[in-house]
Amino acid sequence: MTVMGRRSGGRARRLPGSFAVVALMSGRTVYRLSHNYENISTIVSNASTPSEPSFQAIEVASALTLAIGIVQLTIAVLGLDFLTTYFSEQIVAGFTTGAAVHVFVTQLKDITGIYGTPRRDGLGNAMLRVFDIAVEIYRANLITLLVSTVAMTALYIGKKLINPRVVARTPVPIPFELLA
Repeated sequence: MTVMGRRSGGRARRLPGSFAVVALMSGRTVYRLSHNYENISTIVSNASTPSEPSFQAIEVASALTLAIGIVQLTIAVLGLDFLTTYFSEQIVAGFTTGAAVHVFVTQLKDITGIYGTPRRDGLGNAMLRVFDIAVEIYRANLITLLVSTVAMTALYIGKKLINPRVVARTPVPIPFELLA
């Protein structure tokens, strides 16, 4: 939707970076509402008396995508984008920082190669995830950690040091996000 928003004349100041946040929120919703197959014996024994409706992950994701699309189209048709002008820069910066921290903490297990930590939801889940990773840091996959560090360093150097020089000469920056 970010790309579509930019191509249709959306304000670029509010659009970038929303994909990771939407993916994080959608993933949590799908996990919370979809049927959990971890304990198959409980499912088999309670097959005749279902206590709550169960949905497959694809059903939840499809319904969520449709609902979000309808809401976004309604907002676009009604021209409600003017409401974003009432958001102060401090609110936008605070939300962006909080979202970036949550996305980073969610990716920590992939950066370090530590899998098998408990899934955390609810209040303070970011701090609990960081604690879980810190406790299990001895299990970190050093190759995964090295590749992640090199990729993040290359991305930072490319965006902060190389791209400003390239943009001074040409109007098109190098897409280091695709290379890293």
